Amino acid sequence: MDKHRLREKLEAHLYAEYGKGIPTASEHEYWTSLSRVVMEMIGPDWERSRALYAEGRQVHYFSAEFLVGRSLLNNLLNREWLDEVRARVEEDGFDFDAVLNEETDPALGNGGLGRLAACFLDSSATMDLPVMGHWSFVPLRLVSPGDRARPPKKNTLTPGWNSLIPSW
Repeated sequence: MDKHRLREKLEAHLYAEYGKGIPTASEHEYWTSLSRVVMEMIGPDWERSRALYAEGRQVHYFSAEFLVGRSLLNNLLNREWLDEVRARVEEDGFDFDAVLNEETDPALGNGGLGRLAACFLDSSATMDLPVMGHWSFVPLRLVSPGDRARPPKKNTLTPGWNSLIPSW
């Protein structure tokens, strides 16, 4: 990954979304823009996978929970872009770990089933198997009989990484 091209793309996303450049961006704004740049760069691979999967049989794994962890770091590691991106972030004056910590863990579940589902998908991807994971986000809150019913907290899923892709 070219650091200069990465900087250009980061600035383009920052200006388009927030109307500011790198020197005045907050850590969260920088993280959002960095995440979108990485998604933009891996998007063609998603499209190729979708086309490849359509050619034959595939597995659809349905789970009520997925504990997949944070997506930006995962993608940087899997693409072997970590060192280049870390250098770019630090050259831009940000603490790399602080930027990564802007991403909330999606925590789509609360335990073993969610971790099992995520491990199954990771191992399937490692073996180049056509497996698609599906989950349903239902913001419900269990209450005790004496509790007053309250609306669920606002959905805290991070922008982009955890969006649904309707055509899948």
